[in-house]
Amino acid sequence: MKKLGAIILLIAISSLALAGELLDGAYNYNTMDLDIAGKIFYAFDFGTTDSELAKGYTQITNKTKFDATKGYGWLETDRLIARRTQTLPGDQARDMVGSEDEGVFQIKLKPGKYRLTFIFNDILNRPSMNLWINDEPYLEKWSLPALFMKVKYTEIEVKGNSLNITLAADKDIWVINALIISEAKGLK
Repeated sequence: MKKLGAIILLIAISSLALAGELLDGAYNYNTMDLDIAGKIFYAFDFGTTDSELAKGYTQITNKTKFDATKGYGWLETDRLIARRTQTLPGDQARDMVGSEDEGVFQIKLKPGKYRLTFIFNDILNRPSMNLWINDEPYLEKWSLPALFMKVKYTEIEVKGNSLNITLAADKDIWVINALIISEAKGLK
């Protein structure tokens, strides 16, 4: 009986740890809709040209080159791939853009503070991804388990006129499914 109690406790602690990484009270993960308090400046859904587009999002493919008029896009698209799978839930989580090579996604923004919410999901394990925000490390040698959605968020200050999100992988490929840029509210 003690062994069963210990197993149940371990499962409960693991569930709380995972929930702490996934939930911050600013995103409705059950419906996968935009449900963020405050103004949303951009909501990007990364995927293929024929992927379902999540409501309220802007489609970003592996061919969406930076356009100063639109104010966003990849600086280089030659080595990017896009993929879609029916086995993952949520329009913005079942498709992705990725690469073995470094990729830089640029967004024109006015100087100020912003909240960035990233969605990562894939059917395969991604063992060592890296993400920099304006050349500052945010995720290093970070692992995305297979079939496990992870939502990461942070608040940043943009001092220039643009935001650069740089993705790379030490092994295999990196992937990104969605990025929401919203009003900073102060992290809890």
